[in-house]
Amino acid sequence: MGKLYDAVMAVEREVERKGMDPFRARGQMSLELGFMVGLIDEDTPDDDEKLAALLKAAEKTLGVRITV
Repeated sequence: MGKLYDAVMAVEREVERKGMDPFRARGQMSLELGFMVGLIDEDTPDDDEKLAALLKAAEKTLGVRITV
């Protein structure tokens, strides 16, 4: 598992912890990112640009800084 996948899992945990609608949260982030967060799985290769964008979108959407 790579950092990109780990970041997505951290986002999922934070969405659940905050009691947010997971579909709405992932959808909002996906629109900002230009790629579907739900399509990232453990076999997805790391991409530094996507990871940086995901972390930035998570901070904006969730209001917390995710670190991996």
